Amino acid sequence: MDEFTKAGQYVQVQTPNTDPSDPKVSYLAMSCPPDSSSLNFMVKKSDSTSFLFEGGDVKELKVSQPLGNGFGIGENVDGYKFDFPVSHILLLCTGTGIAPIKSLLTSSELSLGKNGRKATMYWGLSNDKYCDKVIKELENDDLNVIPVFSNPMKNERQGYVQNALEEDGIKVPRNTAVFVVGQKGMAEAVKRICEEEGVYGERILSNF
Repeated sequence: MDEFTKAGQYVQVQTPNTDPSDPKVSYLAMSCPPDSSSLNFMVKKSDSTSFLFEGGDVKELKVSQPLGNGFGIGENVDGYKFDFPVSHILLLCTGTGIAPIKSLLTSSELSLGKNGRKATMYWGLSNDKYCDKVIKELENDDLNVIPVFSNPMKNERQGYVQNALEEDGIKVPRNTAVFVVGQKGMAEAVKRICEEEGVYGERILSNF
């Protein structure tokens, strides 16, 4: 699809059989890289997406073209805007918010491994239902994934991603870029922590 050019883009899906004057819609970010031959998503069950899980007779599904500008990497991460080049990437997301992060990681946009660039991902979850499979797909020598569970899980990190980030600190803030996907409170907390640590504000990026 020609309109899908950047990791972090999304589509609008209209729930079938709803009032046309007041339709229910969902915004779903692609979890695949932009050069994929088909679009993949990670969907959380809700009132507006339950039809995808129930196998009903859906004859027509209204889906928009890819929307948004994706993650604005450009000069903030790869250019010469700052004297300190990015050597480390921080990725923070919760639940199915990993979808646009997965798109980013499976594309070539982050250039992980180039000039020693590494990444750490904090992934907030309530349980480990599907996290092991996704982590195995993504984790490699250049990416360390840290799952953080809001519910008690034996031998696992507890709490919220912003708290885990604050506890761990940022080793090289001036050489770090941050990508965050999550609810407003979480995203604002991450931005505050990163700026207090010394990360350039322009290097704290979101897809919305």
